[in-house]
Amino acid sequence: MSGGRQWFRLSSAIRRRTPGPRRAAPETTGDGASVKTYFVYIHDDRYSIPTFQAFESPDDEGVRGHAAERLSSSPHHHAIEVFDEAQSLVFRIER
Repeated sequence: MSGGRQWFRLSSAIRRRTPGPRRAAPETTGDGASVKTYFVYIHDDRYSIPTFQAFESPDDEGVRGHAAERLSSSPHHHAIEVFDEAQSLVFRIER
């Protein structure tokens, strides 16, 4: 058996026995509510690609307030899109 085939068999065996990465438990707030991760895309007239930001909030209203603050924080921000972990559009706000 050639060296390459032997290495392949060994590495394949190791991969089968090695457990996959563990997923972290969902984050919770102090009162036990789950915290969701949102993906915020800030459309800025100075750039051709939106700025990306991850934001954690227990609900859609928390991220909606954050998005409204970001939109009003610069005259260059003209729209903000917020997606959830399933990559579904939660909302879009514009000037």
